[in-house]
Amino acid sequence: MEKGFLLLETAVTGFLLVTASLLCFSYGMLNRQRAESEASHAAVYLAREQMARIEANAVFYRGYTGDIPWLGDNGPDIKNLNGREYEVETTMRGAEEGAGLREVTVCVRWKGAADKREEKFRKLVDCGG
Repeated sequence: MEKGFLLLETAVTGFLLVTASLLCFSYGMLNRQRAESEASHAAVYLAREQMARIEANAVFYRGYTGDIPWLGDNGPDIKNLNGREYEVETTMRGAEEGAGLREVTVCVRWKGAADKREEKFRKLVDCGG
């Protein structure tokens, strides 16, 4: 009778150990995915802020082509959010669609869990003709 209980206890203990290790692995994976999602959302926020500031001063950029520095707070090209450093690179060039239109490209880069990540956005901005 005792041999049967020992086998059952060993099986239950093994099952609990496997379940606990799978839960720890899943938790770590979900935590990494959450962090990457937060970083991507922050990059979208930075790109939208840069675009909004350019559109608010669109007349200033009439006829301009070239790089545009970070227009927000906290320094020229780097923004810190959620403990990560983001690099915002913005370029403006003439658009083929019209004389007053400019194609604005905002690229936001940051270091992800294992490599460099980036989000890139393009928009046509009417700077007046």
